[in-house]
Amino acid sequence: MAGTNYDVIVGGTKAKILKGDRQGYNRRTIRREVEQQLLSQSQNLGLVSRADQRQFYQSSWSDGAQWWKPLLTDTNLASYFQANHMDLWTEPGKVVPANKVTDAANTNIHNNCVIGVGAAGVVYAIGETNTTNATYKDVYAWTPGSNAFVRDSGVHSGIADAAGPMAMVYDPADSKFYVITDDDDIERFDPVGDSQDADWITTGFTSFLGANIFLQNQSLMFYSGDQLYTVDKSGPSASSVFNDGMGADFLNDVSYSNPLFLESNPQLAVSTPEGIYYCKNTRQGGQPQPWVFRVEKDAAGSWIGNPIATLPMGSVALSIAWHLGQLVVSTSPDWQAVVDNDTKEAEIVLYFVSNQGGLGALGSLLGGRAELDETPFALLGSDGPYLYIGGHKRLWVYDAIRGGLHTAFEWGTELANGPYVGMAWVADSSGNTNMIFLEG
Repeated sequence: MAGTNYDVIVGGTKAKILKGDRQGYNRRTIRREVEQQLLSQSQNLGLVSRADQRQFYQSSWSDGAQWWKPLLTDTNLASYFQANHMDLWTEPGKVVPANKVTDAANTNIHNNCVIGVGAAGVVYAIGETNTTNATYKDVYAWTPGSNAFVRDSGVHSGIADAAGPMAMVYDPADSKFYVITDDDDIERFDPVGDSQDADWITTGFTSFLGANIFLQNQSLMFYSGDQLYTVDKSGPSASSVFNDGMGADFLNDVSYSNPLFLESNPQLAVSTPEGIYYCKNTRQGGQPQPWVFRVEKDAAGSWIGNPIATLPMGSVALSIAWHLGQLVVSTSPDWQAVVDNDTKEAEIVLYFVSNQGGLGALGSLLGGRAELDETPFALLGSDGPYLYIGGHKRLWVYDAIRGGLHTAFEWGTELANGPYVGMAWVADSSGNTNMIFLEG
């Protein structure tokens, strides 16, 4: 039988297929908006893809995983942008010099970097010292004339010297700060009226990793790392209003002796106009898996909660933030490195959860495990469309308008006490407004 030198005939034209490494297939990425995805689910339109097609879910506000809306391909999905003291993202096509960074001296702030904004916009922090009262930790206030946090000699925090602050919130209804601590207490202090209530609430709950305290629907509330509670100030007392039944966070037993992060750093609950969101690292099939819950009041005024999303099995959540109507979650697939919490860096991947329950990936900081030299997990806060992310060697920015992960600043050596975990706007001695970033 005579051989042929072609494989197919199309319209009378004989052609031979060139077989290469891709075996005749091209990997490509499908971009879809979350809104379109949700609408099409009822009709199952456009949801089926071949095994060689990677699906990328995207919200209407992120608008691209790279700078200025280029097409996404398998070669650039994990890309990121590094620059030092240069702004490459706010003005397309321009390189803009960034503000100068000044390293502040030791401010005697507690290593957990728990801060809050009080009356007249004054930023307060819990101190490591016990100068005002030898039994309790000091309170510090940012003082523009000194360009530093200065101890408030008229009040102490009410936090026992051996305890650690985990989170605090200011309630303008009574001009007091409320602090949740790692010794299962709620303390409060008034920096203007120079009063404090040590051991204010000491029963009714146990605090675990992920705890946070906040205001919601005219209520003082806190997430203990296990359950959601409301606070009755007249008692005072704490009452559980939602229990997901999954126990304390998976990461609660992590050692904090040589930390990638400290116990108070992963705050995994946030109050939003949509309700209270929290993310718990649960145990599923021998592995951790982050579950996202939303808790809100129903028409009758009762608190109800439901799981709205689950993140990939085998990953752990380390930080959450509410950014432009979306919940952003910082996670790591290297959960064993996180549990060890030692010197091995862990890959960090950002996800978003929409208020309708849609889930998608925003990108991987540093682009992959082979390049890791830090663990930038801490979602610090927002400045307009920019979400700041704290690392050990760099300060990162996620740009919600043009997309992409960018480094605002980079240092030659790793920070000695973990990543930046706190952020605030303050005034300096010249009357200028500045951003400050805190690390333990």
